[in-house]
Formats: sequence, C-alpha cells, structure tokens
Amino acid sequence: MLALPWLLPAEPHPLLEAAGDAVILVAVIAPAIWWTVVRPLREVNRLRTQFLADLFSRIETDRRGTAHEVHDGVGQSLSLLVSGLRSAQEAAAGPGEAARSEHLLALARGALKDVKRLALGLRPSLLDDLGLAPALERLAGDVRENYPVGLTLDVADIAGVRFPEPVETAVC
Repeated sequence: MLALPWLLPAEPHPLLEAAGDAVILVAVIAPAIWWTVVRPLREVNRLRTQFLADLFSRIETDRRGTAHEVHDGVGQSLSLLVSGLRSAQEAAAGPGEAARSEHLLALARGALKDVKRLALGLRPSLLDDLGLAPALERLAGDVRENYPVGLTLDVADIAGVRFPEPVETAVC
C-alpha cells in the first residue's frame, strides 16, 4: 500500500479512471436497482400468476358443478319425461292423441339433446371420468354430428394417458 503512490502515475489515465468509476457504480447501483425494481416486479408477477391460477380453478369448479347439475338434474327429468311420453304414445287411444304425444315426445327429445349439449359444453363429464382422449373423441363426434365439416381425430398416442387437470381442461 505504501508503494502504491509510486506505482500509479500522478495523473491517472482517463480510461483507467472510467473503468474504476464503472466498477464502483455497478457494485453500488446494481443491487439497489435489483432491490427496488426487479424484486418487487418478480413478486407482482408471482402474485398475478397465483391469482389467475386460483381464478381459473374456481371457474372450472363452478363449470363442473353447473354441468353436473344440468346433466343430472334437468337431464334426468327430461329423460323421464321422454320415457313417460313414449309410454303415453303407446297407450294413446285415438289418432289425435297419438299425434299430440308424438309432438310432445319430439319436443322433449329436442330439449334433452339441448341440455346434454349444454352440459357437455360447460365441461365434458368424460374428461373427469376417463381422461382427455375419450373426451376429445366425444367432442369430435359431436362436431361431426352437428356441423357439416370433415373432421378426423387421432388420439392413439394419448389413449390411456392422464394429464394434469389444468392441461386437460385447457385442451378440451
């Protein structure tokens, strides 16, 4: 240390002085910037991600419950109505009664089909019960049945494979 004044020139070189200032600035300012800017932004991003994950989880839970209620509540009632109307149609005495029963039966079948479509649109029960591959096959079948599109689906690679619930929900 005592020899340092003799080793360094009296007037330091501007490049050496600038390099020393840069090192000092980085050593002092970088941690301060990280502590005041980067760390809080990381925490905000973590909280935002957690909030969105919780929100989507609650939405899917509500959709699952609603689909279950629609399918098992209204769907079962409509199934019983269709069955009862079919019995009434068979027991109808006159042609007017048979025609009325047929009309009511057609309305009940249409309502049952709509309720099933609505329940599947909210959340396919096959997704929870059997997994992604059967749910996608059912979805493709529904699309083929209801829309004039040529749709092919190959799920051989994922048959029998269960994915994490958020992945299955996002895909289906």
